[in-house]
Amino acid sequence: MKNKFFKHLYLNSNINKKGDVSILALVILSVILFSVTLYIFNVNSSKVINEINDARFLNNIYLKEQYIDFYVNEAIDKSLVKSLDKNSFILEFKNNLKLYDKDDILVRKDLLKIAEEIKDENVQYDEKLILNVKVQIVEKNRKIIASYNYDKQFVRIL
Repeated sequence: MKNKFFKHLYLNSNINKKGDVSILALVILSVILFSVTLYIFNVNSSKVINEINDARFLNNIYLKEQYIDFYVNEAIDKSLVKSLDKNSFILEFKNNLKLYDKDDILVRKDLLKIAEEIKDENVQYDEKLILNVKVQIVEKNRKIIASYNYDKQFVRIL
């Protein structure tokens, strides 16, 4: 009895039985777009992994920058105690940086570069001590070479 009722209702209704073409096209295009998106994501998944490794790689450079800041500040403070003028400060500063020439210090080579490149032009020794330090920090990996130009000015009031 129920089947007769639904059959009668279905046959006598004015419902569009073919369906709307625009809805069909929307469903087909959505499935195609979803499939293409999954394919592109799977193909480029290796690039995503490399970019994550790059972020960790750059952290090493920032870590080296912080270590250089620490060691240069330490060397400046120790050198100011023993120096009386600009030339004696430069000699003491170079000697203090060379004390960090140990294997367990991460930025040993960078500190030695700084010690070699300190000249009279980089130091002002008046009422303030102004020390300009420039060094290039390089981090190498199998495929990537990252370079950072460390350029900082250290100021102490005398």
